[in-house]
Amino acid sequence: MPRDKCPEVLTIASSQIMAGANLRQAATHRIALHSVCRTRLHSRTMGPLANILPTLMFFAGCALLTTILLRRSYRYFQKRTRKRVSEPAIEKQPRPDQSWSGIQKDTVAHVERQKVELHDMSRDVSGQLNSKMLLLQQLIAKSDQQIEQMEKLLNDLQEQRA
Repeated sequence: MPRDKCPEVLTIASSQIMAGANLRQAATHRIALHSVCRTRLHSRTMGPLANILPTLMFFAGCALLTTILLRRSYRYFQKRTRKRVSEPAIEKQPRPDQSWSGIQKDTVAHVERQKVELHDMSRDVSGQLNSKMLLLQQLIAKSDQQIEQMEKLLNDLQEQRA
């Protein structure tokens, strides 16, 4: 039994050899016909799946490649985010508690702010001291009046006894 399963290949090749064609040309022609015959035979045995199989293999390869690349990139970015979480922050900015406290980071502005606060505090303290001095002066004046009244009453009492 010959290796060729396609009878057309055998008949064409043998007729070329008998006609006196070059052996090399006959062999080349036989190989070409054999490959055509094989694809026909393959498509007959596989049926409709033979037309779809290359397309399915292409899409399966694309899906596999996409899956591999996505997993690699997911692992890469996951490692990067882990590193970022473990790294200390460069500088933590506190949330401003006043409208302009964000400027406090600047040294000159910080000193100026302290000067303004010191000036305001000195005005408050001086105002409190002035009001207490005034109150003390009023109390001293009142106590002087009471002392004068008591001396007057004491003098009147001594004059009555004498």
